[in-house]
Amino acid sequence: MAAPFRILLVLLLVIVLGVGAVIGFLLTLDVEDYRDDIIAAVRDSTGLDLRLEGPLELALFPEFSLEVTDAAADWTDASEAPLASIRRVHMAMPVLPLLLGQGVRVESVVLDGVELDLRIDEAGAANW
Repeated sequence: MAAPFRILLVLLLVIVLGVGAVIGFLLTLDVEDYRDDIIAAVRDSTGLDLRLEGPLELALFPEFSLEVTDAAADWTDASEAPLASIRRVHMAMPVLPLLLGQGVRVESVVLDGVELDLRIDEAGAANW
């Protein structure tokens, strides 16, 4: 009877240490370290230059959320006002479906202070 109890105790200890390591990693994660990676990913996928002038904030509970403030995007060769600028973007996903392997479900997206500068020149070319 002692052997199954010890095995159960060791398994419980491994699970607690694993969960603690994951929580410790997430609590020390600094999303600002990924600023350049985010900018490069946007440039590679859309061709737009992204400017992130405000802080990036990541929250884990009660929901997994990312907040970006003071961002703008424009074409590389643009000389006028940016194609798009935004004061604040807040995206949130519930944590439990992520932990249970049910996939990513975006619960809310908040856009605040969006400004778009969509133009067509005399030749009919659009900036978008």
